Amino acid sequence: MSEQMHMIADSLDRLFVDLAARDQQMPESWQMIEDMGVCDLLLDETEGGMGAGWADAEPALRLLGFRAITLPIGETMIARRLLSQAGLQIPSGPLPLSPDALPDIRPERIVALGAFLRTAQIAGALSAALDMTIEYAKIRSQFGRELRKFQAIQQQIAVLSEEVAAIASASASAALAIDKGSGQFAIACAKLRANQAAGAGALIAHQVHGAIGITAEYSLHRFTNGLWQWRSDFGNDRYWAGWIGRRVLAEDAGTPWSILTKESLA
Repeated sequence: MSEQMHMIADSLDRLFVDLAARDQQMPESWQMIEDMGVCDLLLDETEGGMGAGWADAEPALRLLGFRAITLPIGETMIARRLLSQAGLQIPSGPLPLSPDALPDIRPERIVALGAFLRTAQIAGALSAALDMTIEYAKIRSQFGRELRKFQAIQQQIAVLSEEVAAIASASASAALAIDKGSGQFAIACAKLRANQAAGAGALIAHQVHGAIGITAEYSLHRFTNGLWQWRSDFGNDRYWAGWIGRRVLAEDAGTPWSILTKESLA
């Protein structure tokens, strides 16, 4: 990511922190997004965008999950990019990412890019859940000891950390693959892995937190609710596992790894 994109990501993070602290459904919240040009990130500069690639935009999409942003910013960003590539008029305001809303765009492409969006959001939300879990294990004590000093808790946090690292890598790799082509296989692998991590990661976070993790006053649910929802959006485990299996079987001489690396390194 370029220095310019680092600066943009920092600005977006400050904006998302502000949004997370207010009622995101207020019209003023969406106007803040439009004023900053967030949803035009993937558009060419000639169209008033920033000319960013998918690898540049991926950290911003991940921040949506990390800050628990519920506004359809990622959906609108991708929908505008698809409409632009198709030479179609781009309407103002938020846009859903669905075949019904984008009838002139191939449904398969909408699903694939929606899956990439959810992968990035899962990566961000799971990272936030990890941060909360680590902090809670530091301040909470049981039987006269901090939770973080129990080996069982340490093991759970270590597994959660592995899941976070794996999904962050998968999301970033998928973005690079999209910049080089369709990125379809990389997206499929990333979304399947993200779906698996979402379930396992949410379970660990709640196990470490115990009862407080499910209370309305504690903010963990803002991230884990998203994890459970996003794992089903734009293809669940069964959908993408079947898609990958059919693709591998259709290759004359290919393994999942060889197809993935060929697509990512082309």
